[in-house]
Amino acid sequence: MKVYVRGIGFLLFTLFTAYSMAQTMHTPKQATWVAKDFKFHTGEVLSEVKLGYTTLGEPTGIPVLILHGTAGTGSGMLNPAFGGQLFGPGQALDANKYFIILPDAIGMGASSKPSDGLRAKFPKYNYDDMVSGQYRLVTEGLGLKHLHLV
Repeated sequence: MKVYVRGIGFLLFTLFTAYSMAQTMHTPKQATWVAKDFKFHTGEVLSEVKLGYTTLGEPTGIPVLILHGTAGTGSGMLNPAFGGQLFGPGQALDANKYFIILPDAIGMGASSKPSDGLRAKFPKYNYDDMVSGQYRLVTEGLGLKHLHLV
């Protein structure tokens, strides 16, 4: 019986914590910015490359760019094990204080990818191109001159 009561208590604590986080967590905003005349490391140029991204917090907050280190989407960083531990009130990157930018890599999410229509004619891309796209998104798309943290 004692184990059963502890289990119920743990369940209620977990549900209350999840509910509290849901009530105080900023709503993620997803958007796409189009980079004109995007030059890939191969020298190939596409007239337009879409760069998808997710943000948390207000654009007036301290800007922080979170990169996932592999091909993926920015919204993938919102999972409870990562974003749930960083972006909530009082946490290290509290979205009430920081403007958190979570870009999609080229080839993933809302960013341009071969499957959008070009298929095999899509330029070969690598991390250099992903970084170039993220730089352009931050500087040209969002108009930021300085990031507090990458």
